[in-house]
Amino acid sequence: MVGTKKGSMVKKGLTGTRGQKKTKKGGPLSLPPMINNTITIHHTKLRYFMASGGGSTVSVSIADMLGALGGICTVTNSVFKPWAGSFRIKRIRMWNGINSSGADESQCVLSWNSGTAGMQRDELKSEDVPQGATTTGMCEFKPPAKSLAGDWVCSTATASNLFSFSGSQGTIIDLEVAFTLSLAFVAATITITTGTLGGIYYLALDGAASNLVVPCHLPTTH
Repeated sequence: MVGTKKGSMVKKGLTGTRGQKKTKKGGPLSLPPMINNTITIHHTKLRYFMASGGGSTVSVSIADMLGALGGICTVTNSVFKPWAGSFRIKRIRMWNGINSSGADESQCVLSWNSGTAGMQRDELKSEDVPQGATTTGMCEFKPPAKSLAGDWVCSTATASNLFSFSGSQGTIIDLEVAFTLSLAFVAATITITTGTLGGIYYLALDGAASNLVVPCHLPTTH
């Protein structure tokens, strides 16, 4: 063969570079995958201080919880809008304050509201502090499976009270909770006495009207 060197012949019918792969045709159409659009705070801990009302029973409603998780003062300085649409309580821990008088308020008690009437064990847990004691331990409460707080609670739920508790003045309460920002569920507004328009606040655990269990280290009002 003229014009070629030995070993450099090109075989008839072959094109392109040796080893080149053919391009696939007719592949599947690529669509965006399904995503969860919910903005979720999976775990946060809020700390409260029982400033007054030692020994009295404090009730916490769904609206109280939504206000405690934070929101913004809108429209006027008396209208508070929570930003959470749903929440789930993981546990509540309490360190009971010392009462030197030895009265009944020197104890830590919490009871959960049942989700369905009649579907709840008759149970009461407490931690008692002897008179004159200078050190107390921690008392932990977790929502039972059939309690109202035993699952996610949305802002449109019709039930009101979630749980009730009592402790002496000075009690520290840690609330461990997960919550979602409003999406499909929008919480109702809460009336407060004083606030700055556009201000961000975290309300008392027992609500702005009662305001006995106030948040520690967070901007708050009532």
